[in-house]
Amino acid sequence: AVVVRAHCSDAGWLGWVGSGQVAGTVGECRQVECVQINLSGYAVSFFDIYYRVHIEDYGWLGWAKNGEMAGSTNGRKRMEAIQIRLVVKGEAFDTGGAPYMELTQQVKSARDEAVEYLNSLVGQNCCWNDNTTDCVDVAQYYYDWLGVGARSGNGCNYHTGNLPAGWTRIYSDPLPGDVAAWGSSWGSSGYGHVACVVDVSGDTITVVEQSTTKRKKAGHNVPCYYKTYSIDSPYSYLRPNF
Repeated sequence: AVVVRAHCSDAGWLGWVGSGQVAGTVGECRQVECVQINLSGYAVSFFDIYYRVHIEDYGWLGWAKNGEMAGSTNGRKRMEAIQIRLVVKGEAFDTGGAPYMELTQQVKSARDEAVEYLNSLVGQNCCWNDNTTDCVDVAQYYYDWLGVGARSGNGCNYHTGNLPAGWTRIYSDPLPGDVAAWGSSWGSSGYGHVACVVDVSGDTITVVEQSTTKRKKAGHNVPCYYKTYSIDSPYSYLRPNF
């Protein structure tokens, strides 16, 4: 049998788990940063288990063996891939370098700072060119904060329009700090929608947004608020070059 334990951001090392159990967390947005894997039972006498991980900004590390740490701690670098090999006990194996790094805690990343900025907009009236709170105003504030200049147009234009230099348009796997865009066929207005992602959890995203519809129904400006959508609801995501 195989047993595993995971080190997660802001949680540290969790307990050992066995076959069919989850190593890590679910629904808490805590990335796995380091793992230990070992054998148990009769397999210990006949095999060694080797494993290596690919981590953010560093790539593949060396192979760890039989419960050694693979990955990193303290640097908030997520694991992005893992390879595991079962080798006959004592057989020669090239580990290819150190499997683990203890990193220095880093200053907040550009993405973290962007999400903090977006969170700070909640409860504020974002009015870019006029005195009304519309969905595009949040995006315009965000673009301006990122230093790429505010964009004109409706929400749907963010889905189809040109991107700032270095940005990418993606259709799955969003991250906090991305811009979520909906096309003209979304809703009944024909204007689409745009919002800014601050959290991704499972198959849902949480965004900071404003709504022209809410403003018109209320008869007055409605400040920025959080809203949750299915992860596949936006037509596309726009990713800044953090």
